[in-house]
Amino acid sequence: MHSVETKRKELSDIEPIYEIIQDAIDGESAIKAKTSQYLPIPSSCKNSIYDPRYIAYQTRALYFNLTQPTRDALVGQIFLRPPIIEVPDLLQPVVDDMNGEGLNLEQLTRYAANHVLPFGRGGLLTDFPISDGEITRGEVLDGTKRPIIRFFEPWAIRNWRKEKIGTIYKLVMLVLDESYDTFDEQNEFAIVTEIRQRVYKLVDNTCQVEVYQDGEITERYQINDSSGIALNEIPFDFIGSENNDADVDLPPFTNLATLNIAHYRNSADYEESVYLIGQPTLVLAGLTQDWVDENFTNGIEIGSRTAIPLPENGSASLLQAEANMLAYEAMTHKEEQMIAIGAKITNPSRSSVERKEAEIEIEAASQKSVLTTIKDNLQLAIKAALIRAAKFIGTELSDDSFKIELNSNFDLRTMNGDELRSVMEAYDGHKLAFTEMREALRRSGLAKLTDTEALAAIKADLPMKKNFMEEMTPEPTVTPVAGGTAKKKSPSPASKK
Repeated sequence: MHSVETKRKELSDIEPIYEIIQDAIDGESAIKAKTSQYLPIPSSCKNSIYDPRYIAYQTRALYFNLTQPTRDALVGQIFLRPPIIEVPDLLQPVVDDMNGEGLNLEQLTRYAANHVLPFGRGGLLTDFPISDGEITRGEVLDGTKRPIIRFFEPWAIRNWRKEKIGTIYKLVMLVLDESYDTFDEQNEFAIVTEIRQRVYKLVDNTCQVEVYQDGEITERYQINDSSGIALNEIPFDFIGSENNDADVDLPPFTNLATLNIAHYRNSADYEESVYLIGQPTLVLAGLTQDWVDENFTNGIEIGSRTAIPLPENGSASLLQAEANMLAYEAMTHKEEQMIAIGAKITNPSRSSVERKEAEIEIEAASQKSVLTTIKDNLQLAIKAALIRAAKFIGTELSDDSFKIELNSNFDLRTMNGDELRSVMEAYDGHKLAFTEMREALRRSGLAKLTDTEALAAIKADLPMKKNFMEEMTPEPTVTPVAGGTAKKKSPSPASKK
């Protein structure tokens, strides 16, 4: 019997890596909840995670989370400046609420980036409402029937298959895990989140959908466009860290997450060592058992205000081991390794590794290359999803008839005065087009409006600017001359100032 819950082998093979990265991002609570999976049990703990010594060993360990802030910092660079969004009015409701739950285009894209950047995979589904006939413009505008665009995490893309049709490969089968909430009929407040499978199939060049719950089909329908014609493709776009094909890309955060967890293991050993050597041991020599029984009936008190009586030839000393710095050095080395692969959260000045300027530039270029590729892949997938959404509401969009552009300038520095002057002189000298000039200002963070909005604002400002200049220009003075006539005298350069 064929099971809809069957996972594609590529997903099964890479899921352990996804788990490591997700736990590394989630932080200390997730890492420690996995106990011996990430922190081996010492041999003295009787091979049990419930042994008091293992519990203390794990409690003292510190998980210094570098994975999650690194992801946030890199995603933040993609959204350092607001995306440029120019779409037809009919598509604006979709841009303002992409997934039907209130996420606009920027928010949904950021959510997608939070997964594609560390895991290297995800996908966008253009979900069409069920319709038998033509969709009216009113139904689209009031949101009664309109497409939504949903992002699916890499582990939610359970299965897929492509086939060669003509000269191209088309997606002919897709299985997605979809979460939904249920509640107990006896208690409406007892909400439980469960998983069902949504299956898309291309049958006779028409897109068919089946919904499975607990292995049983609960819903079946065909996807139609705004005219009631069956869709001839599965409306899904893969997103990867390398490209947007169906292949599973290697997660970019694999090494970072692995190092972060290894750093946690070193921390456990180091903190255990600090605990043990931080408590000195009192050593008494030259004592007999009779002396101990007679003089130390209530134990031994030590400190600056107490004295320890000793017999002739007796001695007392404190024994304290030297700190074992191997674990600390291993932690420091791993921090430097994490910094080298993108974890710029710690202070690089602490690094003992001296790097030449060329090496730093190569490292920065490599990081920018990953960010640029992921940014481009996100941008392509969003545009493809919007083109499909437009088709459903009866609007044909070509790739160049609308604009979706994410930030590609990952430099926090804005233009200085000389650079700004050079751009404006090039524009005034007809060496740059208006759109090129605006693009330069936008990448620097100075321009916030779209080109269309900027043109409208500039035209609206012209009367105000004209009035302002007239008010700033002084009236010419009148001076009397011989013969009773007056002569207008133009203001001097000084008076104009």
